[in-house]
Amino acid sequence: MSTELEDYDLKKYISFCKYFQRFSSPVLRFKHIPEEYKNQYKIKYHIDEEDVCKATFFIFISFLIPIFFLFICFINFGVLFFNLLYSLIFALIFAVLVAYNFNITIYKQIKKDEKIVNTLLSLIKINFSLMKTIKDQKSDLCLSFIRLIMDYKLPISDVFKYIYRQIHLGNVPEEELLMIETPSKDFNSYVSELMIKNFGHDYDINYYDENSTEKNFRILLKSIQTKIGIIFFTGLFFPLVLSSFILFQQIKVLFALFIAPFLLFLMYWMFKKMVRINIGLIGVLDEYSGVKEKKFNEFLLFLEVLALTLKNNYSPEIAFIKAYSKSKTHLLLLNDLFYEQISSLISLQYTFEDLINHLKLALDSPRYKILLDVIYDMLKKSAYYSSKKITDILNIIDRHRRLEEKFRLIVSGKKFLVKVFVFLFPGILGAIGGMLPLVIAIVKNMNYAENMQEISSFYDLVDMLEAIIIFSILLICTLITCYYFLKIVRHKRIYVILLISVFIFILAFSQSFMFTATFF
Repeated sequence: MSTELEDYDLKKYISFCKYFQRFSSPVLRFKHIPEEYKNQYKIKYHIDEEDVCKATFFIFISFLIPIFFLFICFINFGVLFFNLLYSLIFALIFAVLVAYNFNITIYKQIKKDEKIVNTLLSLIKINFSLMKTIKDQKSDLCLSFIRLIMDYKLPISDVFKYIYRQIHLGNVPEEELLMIETPSKDFNSYVSELMIKNFGHDYDINYYDENSTEKNFRILLKSIQTKIGIIFFTGLFFPLVLSSFILFQQIKVLFALFIAPFLLFLMYWMFKKMVRINIGLIGVLDEYSGVKEKKFNEFLLFLEVLALTLKNNYSPEIAFIKAYSKSKTHLLLLNDLFYEQISSLISLQYTFEDLINHLKLALDSPRYKILLDVIYDMLKKSAYYSSKKITDILNIIDRHRRLEEKFRLIVSGKKFLVKVFVFLFPGILGAIGGMLPLVIAIVKNMNYAENMQEISSFYDLVDMLEAIIIFSILLICTLITCYYFLKIVRHKRIYVILLISVFIFILAFSQSFMFTATFF
């Protein structure tokens, strides 16, 4: 349902951008789009990238002007203490963020398609290598390759279905493949190599070669410490800047209450873009927990035993049963699941295909689904030769896991620093926050000396509602900052540590507030 909704929204987006084809309006381009991506704009989405940039300029102006006037209204009503320059700067920032997000909508979709193709490319290479092993010299491997990509249900599968229809109309398969353009450079390079070698049986591309996805992951490893440092700085700097804005009356306290949640958006965006693993490697868990990791390890262990069992030339059904029998003592999380499915296979309630489908449903993860689909497809072709190919898949996954381990070691190295932050930062912020109500009250009444003389107590001077709002603002900032600090290092007891941080903040704020009251 969500996919259908996304497709519908994308169609509306493209229709809106196409409307600007008729105008010679200015363009607003935030990102240099590579030529192969621009071609995808035309081939897949039937739109020119320049039309998207025209629509982006319209969106930018449509948000800039109303938001600028809205800030001016806030100033006139006394909600903000900004001047016109500040209002223009903030309106520009907001309009740029909206326009940027609008501008890269198709670009992000193409990147997503590229990621999916690159993720599955190693499996495609292994599967096609199996095809070449079992087919005779006269087989049309080019046509087999086209069918293989069609069956994978990739973002590029529709293009291959079109090619397949053209072949049935009398076109030459090789000539059709020469014209294909996909968002994945790795896939395009692989197809070119196959064409150059004429899909020869004696030529097998080395699918252990490092692809662009793995190279991108290595780049992430080199830059991850700097990115974590930027997030730490932002998490600490934002609440302090907000406090200074309140102190020097650049914004009213009530308005700051609505600005504070912006930190949530900022930290989420930075975490998603800089730290969270969002690179499509089969062996890497994007959001892993201890249970998920153990579950995946057990699944890989079963596949390893299955590959060894298939070497004895058993049928897929017998191989599955024997592999389960040999590995069941090591299956703690998956044992009940495999026992139920294997029992149904033995009792003839399931076919082998039913067993695979039920495993996919029960495991409920794209990663398991991909691996089970590929293995089932290979077993249908040849159970015996699939043994080596499953081992090859496991070797590639193992390489990915080693990369993930390097990432985990780098992140784990920050755990001590994070623990210092989440215990020290709430105390400092609470102490500063506790003094703010009195300082703000004194600043407000500095020009009214006679008013200060009439005030007999601390509570006559300080606005308690204002103090409560300041407390709420800084507590929100503390929760957001500490949560993402802990999430970066993947701390197991995030909510326990958060409760301790909140307690430290409340204690520091109340002690600071009461301490300032005693000096009045």
